[in-house]
Amino acid sequence: MTLLKLLLGLLSGSLAVLADAMHSATDGFSSLLGLVTNGLSDPEPDRDHPYGHHKYEAVGALAIAAFILFTAFEILQAAIGRLSTGLQPLRMDSRELLILL
Repeated sequence: MTLLKLLLGLLSGSLAVLADAMHSATDGFSSLLGLVTNGLSDPEPDRDHPYGHHKYEAVGALAIAAFILFTAFEILQAAIGRLSTGLQPLRMDSRELLILL
């Protein structure tokens, strides 16, 4: 779905569709990273570590936050750039709208 949105956003020139593609990519990346970091964690506690060993969830959450911040910065930068240079008309026909639906 992300690749389809990205392709349609690039073909049409729609920043909204490109932002939605980045949102979908962020969701997928966050889910995958959450699964990986939870799998790496060792939940078995001992006397010195009452919450377990190798708690990678915080590192994963930090990476997710950085990716979301990067995505938001890129969308904002593109929007400001388009507003400052003038808005170009969108190139979207009925076929592309149908694919989006």
